[in-house]
Amino acid sequence: VPTYLFRRRGVFPFLRRYFPFYTQSQTICPTSATKGGKQLVWRAHLSDTLKISPGYTDKPVELGNFLFLRTREKEMLQTRLDKRSDSVKFDSFVTKSFDSKTIMKVDQELDRGFRSLHELFSIMKTLGHLDFPVSFAANALYAMEKNGIRDQDAYENILFPILKKKAQYLHSDGLAGSIWALGQYHCNDGQLIERILETYNEKHFGTDVVYVDNAPYTNETFLPADKSFGLEYYSTKEFSKMFYKNHISCLDLCEGLKSLSNQGLESSANQRVVEVLKDLESRQQITSDSYWFYKQISGRSHTPVTA
Repeated sequence: VPTYLFRRRGVFPFLRRYFPFYTQSQTICPTSATKGGKQLVWRAHLSDTLKISPGYTDKPVELGNFLFLRTREKEMLQTRLDKRSDSVKFDSFVTKSFDSKTIMKVDQELDRGFRSLHELFSIMKTLGHLDFPVSFAANALYAMEKNGIRDQDAYENILFPILKKKAQYLHSDGLAGSIWALGQYHCNDGQLIERILETYNEKHFGTDVVYVDNAPYTNETFLPADKSFGLEYYSTKEFSKMFYKNHISCLDLCEGLKSLSNQGLESSANQRVVEVLKDLESRQQITSDSYWFYKQISGRSHTPVTA
């Protein structure tokens, strides 16, 4: 966890370490956690007071990442509205009103974002090859498929070449989202799929991610995060695990691999897809309940149409 931020705390957390019955057994050290195959994610609560240096002030979000975040947010909000009994603890007027207003704003921002994306594609086609980061290609591909906007020409001539060239630099969400989108697209490019899956064993998904909070008066150790985040307090356990613990990336990857395994890929690519699928299902403990809930969410996605 590279971000060292400090919260205002009372004097008791400082003094209690000197009590004979106090134990630091819950303290997490980044070095030992990394060796154990875990990835630590520092997460702030809305009410936390923070000391942040100028280097952490607000920065503009890259277009592909913006579309990815808004797409995930829309999916989350739509799930809360459509399947309230499965997503929230009780029918809260506060959360329902908030969700309804927010999803309208998200739709508007997605519409503007996709118009900007298609303008960017036009510029890229006119000027020829432009060296974009792989995260842009992965996020744009995922967001377009999720929102039912399919541009075969942009896929084949812009996004796929970037993914093939820079697949080793994909982050976990990028790998999962790319495989899911390729499965929806019925991609039969075995070389592209193998390139993306090459770094699977180096990524962290679902149960490999641990959310942490600052330990008192230190930037070297952390404590397991025990607070709810945003509207997580109103969410059911399954919904919280899916969105707030990012289990949805595991299930996106699982769904994409299942789709690709049934598409008659060339031998080596199909073998790699099957190997990763088996490892993912066993390592991430994907249950039938989680997968059923995921299918209820993904079942509401729009059928892709050619842009």
